[in-house]
Amino acid sequence: MIHTTRFGVFVLLLLAAVPAYALRCDRHVISEGEHKIQVLRHCGEPVSVQEWQEAPRQQVYDFDLGHYVYQPFGKPVHMAEWIYNFGPRRLMRKLTFRDGELIKIE
Repeated sequence: MIHTTRFGVFVLLLLAAVPAYALRCDRHVISEGEHKIQVLRHCGEPVSVQEWQEAPRQQVYDFDLGHYVYQPFGKPVHMAEWIYNFGPRRLMRKLTFRDGELIKIE
């Protein structure tokens, strides 16, 4: 009987587990790859938002200078960092977006 109870508890814990790279907002699990509109819908407004543009760069060898240099290429990407504070009993979470897609949860 004890083994059955332990096994049942173990199975429930596995089913209820949220990956470390995911965020739980109410009944919804937010994970990398989601769009910021979905995050807003499920988690509400963040307490802090910072946005900026990043120009992708590549490292190329400059024969005239004799060393590697970075050159911009492609179109700039829109980056955003959102901070959520879910109260004193939960850690603050930082979400990073690239062109509206969630790429990192810290």
